[in-house]
Amino acid sequence: MPSSATWIENLRHSLQSFKQLVVIRHLDQPLEPLLPEEQTQQTRLLQHHLQLYLQQTQWALLHANGAVYRVSLTTLQNLIQRYFDTNAQITQNTLNILEKLTKVTISLPKLDFDPILSAIETLENHLQADPNSAQPESTQ
Repeated sequence: MPSSATWIENLRHSLQSFKQLVVIRHLDQPLEPLLPEEQTQQTRLLQHHLQLYLQQTQWALLHANGAVYRVSLTTLQNLIQRYFDTNAQITQNTLNILEKLTKVTISLPKLDFDPILSAIETLENHLQADPNSAQPESTQ
């Protein structure tokens, strides 16, 4: 069993090694940002634009507006091609997905309300001709 002196010496050695591992520096000046402020603002602005065009694409999809849908996706593609590394795999994957999405046709089937409107008009004419027919029948 090691003596307490050996144990204390090992503890001192461990603490000394730990002190060399952790370095605390006191600076007289504030640190420079990793990116210049102008670049971080541009990055935030680009992210904001991308989010807005994604939301606009979603809106167009929900409202079956094919023209806005295609323009939004095309604008997204252009922004990504302009500001991102087009050789990066994730950028290529994103552009491929956007390209596939632009080929999707957005439309709602045209609803034919003529039969319903005709039935309502017939009912209105019937009620105007015989107002008593609108009274509920009494059950006795």
